[in-house]
Amino acid sequence: MKHKTTEAVFKAYIMSLLMDRALPEAVKENAETEWHEIMQDEELREIITAVIGIREALMPLSEGDLSTQIEGHGYTISLLKKLQASLKHIVYQSNAISEGSFAQSMDFMGELSDAFNKMVYKLDDAFSTSERHRLKAEESERRHRLLADNATDVIWTMNMAGQFTYISPSVVRMRGYTPEEVMTHTPEQTLCPGSLEYMVEGLRVARVHIESGSRMPVFRGQLEQPCKDGSTVWTEATISGLYDEDGKFIELLGISRDITAQKKLEAEIIKISTTDKLTQIYNRLKMESLLESAFNDAYTQGTCFQVVIFDIDKFKRVNDRYGHPTGDIVLVELTQYVAQVIRAHDNVAFGRWGGEEFMLVIKGMQLSEASVLLEKLRAGIEAYDYSISEKVTCSFGIAQLSVGMSLTDLILRADQAMYQAKSSGRNCVIIDNEAGACLSMERIVRI
Repeated sequence: MKHKTTEAVFKAYIMSLLMDRALPEAVKENAETEWHEIMQDEELREIITAVIGIREALMPLSEGDLSTQIEGHGYTISLLKKLQASLKHIVYQSNAISEGSFAQSMDFMGELSDAFNKMVYKLDDAFSTSERHRLKAEESERRHRLLADNATDVIWTMNMAGQFTYISPSVVRMRGYTPEEVMTHTPEQTLCPGSLEYMVEGLRVARVHIESGSRMPVFRGQLEQPCKDGSTVWTEATISGLYDEDGKFIELLGISRDITAQKKLEAEIIKISTTDKLTQIYNRLKMESLLESAFNDAYTQGTCFQVVIFDIDKFKRVNDRYGHPTGDIVLVELTQYVAQVIRAHDNVAFGRWGGEEFMLVIKGMQLSEASVLLEKLRAGIEAYDYSISEKVTCSFGIAQLSVGMSLTDLILRADQAMYQAKSSGRNCVIIDNEAGACLSMERIVRI
């Protein structure tokens, strides 16, 4: 690695994955540029991917979940797959013993095999057939009762109308509601709006399989649920069908696991890698990603797409006169104002392109509308009350994608238009003189 700061960010991220702890504040403050460098290094990306793969393989094993398929390759992953297979076989043999079959033995896990075999021999000698059946019933009942009452995960069953028929006491720890309260909840009270759509679709798929006489597939997904105190919790749900001995569907069986801490860590890492440290708007790496996406959408869907580049006029003079710390304050004030103005436009993305230079990516807006927005921003920036005594202005250049234009050409045209605004006296908006009509599906098809 080129810099000690980059090495610190890399080590902190690896430790956050291994130790499940948040990134230190000191690392967050220096993470933006270094994170970009790390992600450009193929060897470092490979290390991060390997650690994440091992972590994802170990998490379900540590919770006793043997159904999750372990993905990946390498020596460590192969050992984990072998361990999972051995544990699955032990579960299979244990279930056979609970059914009264004592013709089980192990020879593949050392001391554990010896202990298991001794247990089987003693059970086989000690109990009659009738005693085995009684033991099986009592042990099964006790096991399920302990599992439901003490599991950290929430175990539940639900009918096809979306009503709970059972929910384990652990729901109190997870959501603050008692099982009795949850049993009366409607689907709208059980899931947040975005996750409710998954439930509706899941019930629809289940009905299709039930009506066709086939077994429904196991569903795994992340769902957001409301808590009694007004907060929400993210859960990883595994849902399958519950069937009787004749294979007839009874109801849905689900297990919900709290993954809120994991979601927060993921969001924190994403924010660090996509946000400009000073201004807290998108950084250049994120803007490049948005540019690619908007460009592809424009050519596949025939939508309008403009790129705007603007910078602060004579900003060097501000830094020279007031100092760089004050200059940074001006940058923050300006970006806060711009972010406030464009907040009403869902189709406008705003980021720092470099230094005192910024970019807007505009989708689905006519050039005339975009020009009105830019003029509003220009006038508002000029009228804004900054921390310095002198006026702050910006020069804007805007270019619109037309047929046959590459993304590189589009950015270059917006940049040239901005410099034309500079040479035209600054504090103005210049539209690229090659800007034609928006793309349309008809014109794209012709090409």
